[in-house]
Amino acid sequence: MMQAMDMRLFKYIPLMLALSGTLAAQQVQDCETNAVFPYQTTAMAIAEPWEANTRSFADGKVRIAIMDTWEPAYGAYYLMVMYWSGNEGGELRTCDLVSQGELGFVGMTLEGMEASYNAGLGLVLKVPTTFYNPVEDEFEEGFIEVLIDRAANRVKAARM
Repeated sequence: MMQAMDMRLFKYIPLMLALSGTLAAQQVQDCETNAVFPYQTTAMAIAEPWEANTRSFADGKVRIAIMDTWEPAYGAYYLMVMYWSGNEGGELRTCDLVSQGELGFVGMTLEGMEASYNAGLGLVLKVPTTFYNPVEDEFEEGFIEVLIDRAANRVKAARM
């Protein structure tokens, strides 16, 4: 009996893994080559008012902006991260777009954002974000943690 039950549960593992990936998957894409739609990275999509939706760090070497593409309503917000490389001779600005998989987020604000610096990780941002949960078809409040490592020319993001 126990062996049969274990086998029945085993068949649901791929489904559980797929769903957990759907809920937690955050993407960081290069603004120029990997944005799903070109309008995601245009200046026209910077959320208004700019003063409330943009920030600058590291003496202007790191800038972030909330992007609002208006549609789809459950995935219209993205976080654009622009930074100058921390490497010697890093004279090109890098631009990355943080999203929730193929779509953006339901909402995002810089009000209440936490920022800190960790020598091993780089700049660490904790941004209040509203996520869409397609499995439950509902919105969930939380944070996205963004790690900006200028020395390695890398941005990582994870849901908190």
